[in-house]
Amino acid sequence: LGIFLGFGALVFVHELGHFLLAKMVGIRVDAFAFGFGPKIFGRKRGETDYRFNWIPFGGYVKLAGMEGEDDKSPQEIDGGFFAAAPGHRSLAIVGGAGFYDDVESGDGLWTHGGTNDQWHISTEDAHSPTHSWKCGDTGEGTYDNDQESWIKTCPIYVDADHDELSFWTRYELETDYDFVYLDVSVAGGDWVQRGIFSGSKLKWTRMSLNFSSYVDNIVEVRFRFSSSSDRAFEGFYFDDFGVDEASSLVGSVAFTGEAVDEGILLRWRPNDPAEIAGINVLRGEGDAYVRLNEAPLIGIRYLDMDVTPALGYSYKLEVLGADGSTLVFGPIEVTSPANGARGTILDRCYRCPADVSTTVPFSLPAEGHVRIEVYDLAGRLVETLVNGEFTAGRHEIHWRTDRVANGVYLIRLASGNATVTQRIVISR
Repeated sequence: LGIFLGFGALVFVHELGHFLLAKMVGIRVDAFAFGFGPKIFGRKRGETDYRFNWIPFGGYVKLAGMEGEDDKSPQEIDGGFFAAAPGHRSLAIVGGAGFYDDVESGDGLWTHGGTNDQWHISTEDAHSPTHSWKCGDTGEGTYDNDQESWIKTCPIYVDADHDELSFWTRYELETDYDFVYLDVSVAGGDWVQRGIFSGSKLKWTRMSLNFSSYVDNIVEVRFRFSSSSDRAFEGFYFDDFGVDEASSLVGSVAFTGEAVDEGILLRWRPNDPAEIAGINVLRGEGDAYVRLNEAPLIGIRYLDMDVTPALGYSYKLEVLGADGSTLVFGPIEVTSPANGARGTILDRCYRCPADVSTTVPFSLPAEGHVRIEVYDLAGRLVETLVNGEFTAGRHEIHWRTDRVANGVYLIRLASGNATVTQRIVISR
């Protein structure tokens, strides 16, 4: 009897989830019952008939529009199941909180569109056999240029037990020119960017995002693919996408920052260092976050000297787990010291190795004349990139590297009494 009643309670709670989610997305609920069989008593409140039935085993929900009424077909019933948006129908039927799709059951939980849309279910590669979503050619070719396409989930209810977004991905995109953005919308509101992908990650990697700020809300998640009119590569895959309880082996990581004389000092402390394979420090630059370190860090601090005096900066910490997962902590906000970081700085170029172009970032402690030149290893001048006046602070210049041969070059910056040099590799 105890097992019978316990199972009945589980069924009832499950049906309660369908009831609450149908109400939440605007689908009319004609009846909500505890138990089965003849009605003992009941009461109609609003549009719903609440019933208590003779057989106390589980319960059921009757949604408007699941069958015809009078001379109307299910599709013609106002406020009914088929009058709701496809995503809302999916949410009411799937029921409960969270979401999971291993892409083995079709595309019913997703919609996609946009300009030159190439999102499709692919069998070329997958994290878990045998299907994944891909944005790119259906064969072995490359994705289309000038693409602005998207794919989004049905609405997802987030609760305290389902508060982490995770998925597996691999991708090959043109670095710094082609991007995939991860966006989130709450209750049908504006899309907010929560992640960005560019460059290459050729092995399947687990990505995750903390969704605790969305608890007790309905969200939609979107991948947005944006390609330039330049080069094209294989594209973007994702698989095993879910909003569920956090399952990564990487535990909590404390992440803090403070202004010091030399710039902004960032510190982190993992619960278990053995769980972590490396750390990337990301800094907000416009609408995106840019990685500051060239290779994954194994220490517990990073000094960002390339800051403008008395300016606020946003940082995130990308933690690479020993289990292949990737977690992002932050953002944190830190204001740089009022007197600024001392010295003239020539940062490492990003894209390096470079193929057709690269960006040369540098910072000045004061306004002055700047000359940036490129030399080969024999000491011969290859090109003068900059020869002019610049204000104090951070600057970036772009260099077209497709006009020089493959090899190793030295970039030299001279300003006032300071001279700094960085090495760059060009490889096509």
